Amino acid sequence: MNDAKRGFLKTAMLGAGALGAATPTLAQTRINFASASDLAPSGDGKLRHWRATRHQEGPTVTQRVIAEDCAGAIIDVQDYFLRQLGNSTTRKRMEEGTLNLAKLLGYFRIPIVATLERPLDLTGSLSAALEKQLGDTTPFEKNFFDLSKERMIRDHLTRLRKKQVIIAGCETDVCVLQSCLGLIDLGYQVFVVEDLLFSSTHNVDAALARMRAEGAVFLTYKTLYYELREAVGGGWDADDTLASLGASPSLVHHPERRLAHFKAST
Repeated sequence: MNDAKRGFLKTAMLGAGALGAATPTLAQTRINFASASDLAPSGDGKLRHWRATRHQEGPTVTQRVIAEDCAGAIIDVQDYFLRQLGNSTTRKRMEEGTLNLAKLLGYFRIPIVATLERPLDLTGSLSAALEKQLGDTTPFEKNFFDLSKERMIRDHLTRLRKKQVIIAGCETDVCVLQSCLGLIDLGYQVFVVEDLLFSSTHNVDAALARMRAEGAVFLTYKTLYYELREAVGGGWDADDTLASLGASPSLVHHPERRLAHFKAST
């Protein structure tokens, strides 16, 4: 090999090395989240726009659901929006699944923020079963699609001193999307229960993609159930209350299917 070829190869290798050094690894592109207490709204109620930044220096944080760090947000599961589903079977599944989510969060002592979009004479209230499950938790009425823009809701979340918010409800491409973005702006880790979202719009792919791009973590009800539960044994299996919550919305009211599902997964 002559000197010219050696020089060319050396230059190409150095260039490749520089390109490789400039390409971030997967670990480097993980999102780093600061404490929600540091990123909570200021005392004057003004939003602090803190986007989770990529390519930050320092250790990264794996996004896991931690019960003591969580709050739940059940968004606008009202009669008007449920009617838009146009299918009684789908509506029943969504109502039962949302009720089951409220029970699951209640079991793990995770506080819930429930919202109602105004005007209530048009949109209606929550189902009687869900209201009963929420107990003393009074739903917040809202005008903004983004729940975090409502001063009372934002202040309530701040007082809870939680770092994570688990979201379910509707509409996927309006209130859920905007609330997800607003909560991320406030520094919360947002977990979206994908099989407990609904919308009057059939195609919500763009909304889902946007939430993911901004850092929301998507999971199913089954994943949430087992992530909160963490393990078998230790009294979990003998706890009828926890067992009654099922591993997915479709298994909630069918103990025989739930048992078969559990046996198949162990």
